[in-house]
Amino acid sequence: VEAPPPAPPPAVEAPPAKAPKPRKERGPSFTDRISARLAEEARKREQERLAAEERERAEILNSLRRMSWEAYHALIQDLFRRDGYITLLLPEDPPSVGDFWAERSDDRALVQYRLRDAEVVPAGNVVELAASAHQLGAYSSWLFTSGIFASDAEAVAQQYNVTLVNGQMLADLVIQITVREWKQQQGAAKLVRRLRGVLGGDSEAA
Repeated sequence: VEAPPPAPPPAVEAPPAKAPKPRKERGPSFTDRISARLAEEARKREQERLAAEERERAEILNSLRRMSWEAYHALIQDLFRRDGYITLLLPEDPPSVGDFWAERSDDRALVQYRLRDAEVVPAGNVVELAASAHQLGAYSSWLFTSGIFASDAEAVAQQYNVTLVNGQMLADLVIQITVREWKQQQGAAKLVRRLRGVLGGDSEAA
């Protein structure tokens, strides 16, 4: 007689799985902290630079408004001369709303700066200048002010080829000229020092 098969082993319940330990969140790394600090410092420097430029622009605008008319006239003429224009006084007849004439090979322009102290220049002044420019045979015209231009004035200016220069733009032009001349002076000074280093005392004697 065959023996009965062995009984299966009793079922054993598996122990409950252990819950995974929560991972500790890592803070920013050393390089991340350095990068963030550098970015913040760069942002602050940029804000300081923009604030300094705004203060400089405001100071220049105040200086422009306090200028004598002779000095202001000389400044506007100098802007055109630097760009290759010849500036001429306008004839008394026919009368014109322009203040002087600027001419170079590819352009003849009528320039008006008498509205320097206007806070807002309306479209009527732009139309008046454009009509006078056309009467005198100018190809273009320029209108300068230390204030701003009304929105309709800007729209009319595009139609009549009138270039509008408000106070902010004029201040920026003055800043650009000042910086350019400073760089030229610095470059000339460096050249002199270099020549003195090469030639010794000969350049001073010369």
